[in-house]
Amino acid sequence: MRDTRIEKWKLHIVSHTHWDREWYMTFQQFRRRFVKMMDHLLEIFEKNPDFKSFTMDGQTIVLNDYLEIRPEKKEQVDKLVKSGKLIIGPWFTQPNEFMVSGEAMIRNLILGYRECEKFGKVMKVCYLPDAFGHISQLPQMMAGFGMRDAVLWRGLPRGYQTVFKWKGADGTECLVFNLISAYGNASDLPVSLEDFTRINDSTEFQFKGLRERIGNIMSRLSPRAADPHLLLFNGVDHTFAQADLPDIIKKINTVIPGVEAVQASLPSHISEVRKYHDDANTPFQTASGELRDPSEGEILPASQSTRTDVKIQSFLTESMFEKWMEPFSAYCWLLGHQYPQAEIWKAWTYLLENHAHDSMACSNVDPSYHQVMTRFEWAMELGQDIIAEQLQKICNGISRSGGVSEKTLAVFNPLGWERSELVTATVDIPSAMKIKFPKLMDGEREIPMIVSSVRMAADVVKYNPRKGHPDGISVDRYVISFKADDVPANGYKALKITEGGKAKRLQGGMLKSANVIENEYLRVTINHNGSFDIFDKRTKHKSRSVHYFEDSGECGNGFVREVPAGDKIINSLSSSAKITLVENSPLKTRFKIETVMHLPEGLAPGRNARSKKCVACKISSSITLEAGSPRIDVRTVVDNRAKDHRLRVVVPSNIKSNYSYAEQPFDVVRRNVKLPDLNSYPKEKPMPFHPQLSFADVSDGEKGMMLVNHGLYEYEVKDDEPRSIALTLLRCLDRIYGGAFSTCEEIWIPEAQCLGEQVFNYSIIPHSGTWIDAYRDAKEYLHPMKAVIERPLEEESLTNYRPPENVPPLPARNAFIEIGSGNISLSAVKKHESRESLVIRVFNLTDRTVSSHVKLNVPQGKIVRAFAVNLNEERIRKVTVVNGNKIEFKLKKKEIMTLEMEIGA
Repeated sequence: MRDTRIEKWKLHIVSHTHWDREWYMTFQQFRRRFVKMMDHLLEIFEKNPDFKSFTMDGQTIVLNDYLEIRPEKKEQVDKLVKSGKLIIGPWFTQPNEFMVSGEAMIRNLILGYRECEKFGKVMKVCYLPDAFGHISQLPQMMAGFGMRDAVLWRGLPRGYQTVFKWKGADGTECLVFNLISAYGNASDLPVSLEDFTRINDSTEFQFKGLRERIGNIMSRLSPRAADPHLLLFNGVDHTFAQADLPDIIKKINTVIPGVEAVQASLPSHISEVRKYHDDANTPFQTASGELRDPSEGEILPASQSTRTDVKIQSFLTESMFEKWMEPFSAYCWLLGHQYPQAEIWKAWTYLLENHAHDSMACSNVDPSYHQVMTRFEWAMELGQDIIAEQLQKICNGISRSGGVSEKTLAVFNPLGWERSELVTATVDIPSAMKIKFPKLMDGEREIPMIVSSVRMAADVVKYNPRKGHPDGISVDRYVISFKADDVPANGYKALKITEGGKAKRLQGGMLKSANVIENEYLRVTINHNGSFDIFDKRTKHKSRSVHYFEDSGECGNGFVREVPAGDKIINSLSSSAKITLVENSPLKTRFKIETVMHLPEGLAPGRNARSKKCVACKISSSITLEAGSPRIDVRTVVDNRAKDHRLRVVVPSNIKSNYSYAEQPFDVVRRNVKLPDLNSYPKEKPMPFHPQLSFADVSDGEKGMMLVNHGLYEYEVKDDEPRSIALTLLRCLDRIYGGAFSTCEEIWIPEAQCLGEQVFNYSIIPHSGTWIDAYRDAKEYLHPMKAVIERPLEEESLTNYRPPENVPPLPARNAFIEIGSGNISLSAVKKHESRESLVIRVFNLTDRTVSSHVKLNVPQGKIVRAFAVNLNEERIRKVTVVNGNKIEFKLKKKEIMTLEMEIGA
């Protein structure tokens, strides 16, 4: 506890605002008010030299919002930032840490730093006042941007002091400045010493006087003070700067004994606290790992399941950028093509705008939700177009000795290991080539394939920059599936499509009986109710009644899960499902399972029970087992007709374990299945459901069950006998939050009921060992390979088109980057932000030191020099290059490492 020798307290009063760009109003509505706030602030700075500084919420994007409306204020804003009066950064937008990827957080900080530097200065303090808990790798990420101090609120350990030490997953330490009473404890400080009344819109409001306000703040902070320096936040959500703050500070110093009040900034406060502890050599309390204690600052975990369509779109966009857009643009750049850096950053910017914590929580008014989805669409459109062009360039550059009657089909692998798996592709062959019954060749070996769809002489539109209007190209369109063997890591393998006459077609399948499918790893028996039993041939483990649906009532809001007192829980185990064999071949077998659940149509009047009237909700799941795969891939379509409910898919693991394991940025964390004593939590109670990025796992060290998914961030491992994994598909509601938000119809969010057809993709992976043994299978599900057929680029139609010079011909297969063994994951491949060099990031998910290497394979290219760089891509030290193309390294437990490589001939 605090040092009882403290005789005088220093109150560091920070003038600030926390500005949600979109929440209970839309972005444009909030921006009009932000413009007024900034105009008001600039006027204060002009007229009152005693007003020392203002902190702009830790995010930089809001200044861009302002200057779009007030471009004439740019010089004034720059001057204030450079002088330290207007304090900005370090983030571009304040993210929800548990619902975005680690790479997205890094891009957020890179862009935040870059934008701050345009204005003149960045605050190197990790200021996240309203994030819903904090990930285990945040200290290491902070260090990668030169930050050693964090100012945080939600999720911090109960009873900790005003400043404590936090040790991240890899052991990196930082100081945390604990916002014990949130980020508005000194908002709207009064001039009056005694209690007073204000009237707003004919409504009377009572306020405490300055003497009592300061006394209340002191009573909350001083018992847990680690030093004489107390942090007071003058501002809260969407507040304007308090113009009379300097006068109020003078009054505090005059009338309240035992304190010294100053208008401070976060850097000035941190500097004084650090100096005090350095001089006094006092120890700090220490916390470690993820911070998700809801005791004092609610972590609002149910926001992980509000509007899951938004979460799914975010996950798909991140994955596309990180695994395809940036790496394959970098590979093309290494080959001599232009790197589309501006377009890539524009795509990232649209995505990062949506990563603001309230935007990702999705407890926003419906028009704001539409705007979020539009930004995702813009990001996806840019990303998809960039990817298509880069893959086409590589495919077209592959050297071959074929003639006019064949085409190259390149299969691309975005992961860090060689893969052999099923690939499904839509292949358009120009009808003018007159290739009928196409044959797929791997060298001299014909690859058997499944042709699931044929459309002859189909017209496709191809943009022609020479004439402006598009050309209509007649193509023969085939949808084919085939086994692609030994596709190199982070690279490609070239196949050929030729005239085949009668090409090999696959016969037979994996269907063993009417309801049993089997491959070399699994036997799956489908039950009459639509669930299925799994037998893992490797571990001899059986799981029964896997994959059923469970529905319960919901009377909460976008942030908080609440169950009606008269809840009615319904599951599909008593259903009678329609089971249809859709496809059966040696490569894959697929069943369609259709179930109808009759669910209460909503809440009964009073919102304390579910209604007696029911509606029929059809659930259709495609269950696919592929040859050579230990996964059961599922695509579920829910025709949701019910309101105010939560729908989950349940996978009983039949594994005895007291822990679950879940992926989060650059880490996999272990969590207890059993909840702590709920009576000891006065405010928000710990919930049995938790966040995960793409997978949750239960294992006993010898065997396990993993549930991996596309953007469904909420899971629970039930404290039941079979240790069932429950994955939330829908949480349907129409309220933003509690209080006035729950009763004011003008800001209800009816579209959060998610009525209509909703699509979910996930995979069930039984495995031996621990989650580590299923990690690659999970990533292969999340990031399937792509196949691209050789076609000319659009610009080749221009009369003055000249291909890039010195672009080498490519071999038939190549791994642009090889990663050595040792459970090392490749996180990023990109061009450096400002230098003509390559950036590669790897990380170690294990708890032990691992030796590995990175090897670059670029025709006619070698590594001239290489450096270890921080996450902001600033050089730390030179590293040794072996044989001109390899860098060897060791990674400590949970360590993230970034390398920069200068490439030459």
